[in-house]
Amino acid sequence: MKKIVKKRTNRIIRRKRIAIFILLLGIFLSFLSLFLSVYYNVLFKDLPKNPVSKTRMSALIDLEILLKKKNIQYQKVLPGNDLSLFITLKDEGLVIFSLKRDLSTQTSSLQLILSRLTIEGKRLKKLDFRFDKPIIELIKY
Repeated sequence: MKKIVKKRTNRIIRRKRIAIFILLLGIFLSFLSLFLSVYYNVLFKDLPKNPVSKTRMSALIDLEILLKKKNIQYQKVLPGNDLSLFITLKDEGLVIFSLKRDLSTQTSSLQLILSRLTIEGKRLKKLDFRFDKPIIELIKY
């Protein structure tokens, strides 16, 4: 009889311990979630940013649309290190656009320059729009 009572009391004690453990774990998780919800911005505000930000991605998409509207043939458009975009043209020319300036005016200027170079029979090596006046580098024959 003592063994049966002892087993019952051991079972009851074990159940109470498990219940207390679950209760303490629940309280701990509640406080942890409360702490994280209050201090989330303080703890995680300096996380590394995406190398290509949303504004750059939208600028890439906008530039591709503008290039297609102006019938400028290109191979690829890539983001630069600073506030710039690199465009590789079909004839292997490199064009650098500035994100500080309006993309549509730069695209119009690119179209005009390419048409003039085509008329003159010259090929573009590099065209840089990051400065006040575009810098043109031509391929020498």
